[in-house]
Amino acid sequence: MSAHGVGADPPLARQLPLASRWFDARSRERLVELGWPPLSAGQTLLFAHLVPDGVTVAELARRLGNSRQATHEMVRGLVDLDLLCLQDDPRRRGGRLVLLTARGRVLFDDCARVLDDIEATLDRGHTRALRRSLGALCLGEPALREGGTEADLDPEQAQEARGPSAQVRVRARRR
Repeated sequence: MSAHGVGADPPLARQLPLASRWFDARSRERLVELGWPPLSAGQTLLFAHLVPDGVTVAELARRLGNSRQATHEMVRGLVDLDLLCLQDDPRRRGGRLVLLTARGRVLFDDCARVLDDIEATLDRGHTRALRRSLGALCLGEPALREGGTEADLDPEQAQEARGPSAQVRVRARRR
């Protein structure tokens, strides 16, 4: 064991989040160099959970593991920067969807290019192997892996995607 309690072969559960933070920090630095406003790690993570047809604040909060209030505040800040907008949800009376603005789509495209540039600095064989290994993992239902929402799943799949704690809450509500 090292002084930090991690051996010569640290667990992936530690390495993957560190690598994600490294990519995020580099991409945020590069976006600022391109003239974009400084964004927090939480704000850039929110962008990873947006879908083309929009998503509710409640769904974003669930995906981010945040409270609805904290997520709404983050969305409001990005609306103020003209990167996101809120529109009426045609499926729910009084519901609102979070969508990219035209400026937000340009940022999204710039971010994709920046991430591609960062990835190009890494060993291509390693990135291919990592992509293959991560792709082989079961990371949730296919509709969710490809940017869908629980609405894209049948009720049983949606319940499984929410996990055991949500199943307990649903059973408790039925009583």
